[in-house]
Amino acid sequence: MSDATFKLPESLNIAAAEALYEQLSDSGYEQRIELDGSEVQLIDTAGIQLLLVLQKRIAHHGGAIVWNGVSDALRKSFDSIGLSGFLGAH
Repeated sequence: MSDATFKLPESLNIAAAEALYEQLSDSGYEQRIELDGSEVQLIDTAGIQLLLVLQKRIAHHGGAIVWNGVSDALRKSFDSIGLSGFLGAH
């Protein structure tokens, strides 16, 4: 199992989500993926959907997501839809 690290953009909107999805898909799902969300200031529905789909696919293939930083904006967005546990203990 290899690791891959991705820094999430400041604005994780539909355009950024599409580009990030391609990057993440190319890295494979059978590994541990580290996500750094410390700089996210804006996340829309597409960005949230991307992260949820990614987590599901990685878990299905035996990998895991490890959060290496979570911004207040990212945390508040997930809290507001009842998914605060998704981001781990950050």
